[in-house]
Amino acid sequence: MLVVAGTILTDQTVWRSPYAAGLYGARESLLIFDRLARGEVKPLRVIRGPHTGMHAIRQIQVQPKGGWIVISQMTAGEIPEPEGTFIGVWSINDEGDVPPRWKIEGKPSNGMLKPHGVALDPNHKEVVVADMRMNAILTFYFPEIF
Repeated sequence: MLVVAGTILTDQTVWRSPYAAGLYGARESLLIFDRLARGEVKPLRVIRGPHTGMHAIRQIQVQPKGGWIVISQMTAGEIPEPEGTFIGVWSINDEGDVPPRWKIEGKPSNGMLKPHGVALDPNHKEVVVADMRMNAILTFYFPEIF
């Protein structure tokens, strides 16, 4: 599978500005393709909608064992400490407006305020997060996805 972040445009989509984080009438999406597909193809599955919580996907990692998709979601980039930030996990078999299977919320108590990057460390069963507000690298023990 090939997993990419994208925005699916609709007839109701209205552009705010080329520099704004997102679109009115559209939400960020995870598009799942057959990695061997050729030409202009539709995704096999699309994960998007209000229940996903996705607004501005910053980075995607895929854990092949188990088929987990891990994203960093930071919402508004221009706000120093935006609300609704998280690290979310979906299955490559998920489709539609589904919430993440697991979620690490961005909040002061866990030290994550504005996650930008995400990496997976299967050997230690950890998710590694780069937080641009804290100017820090955070690690979270996350055995469920390994």
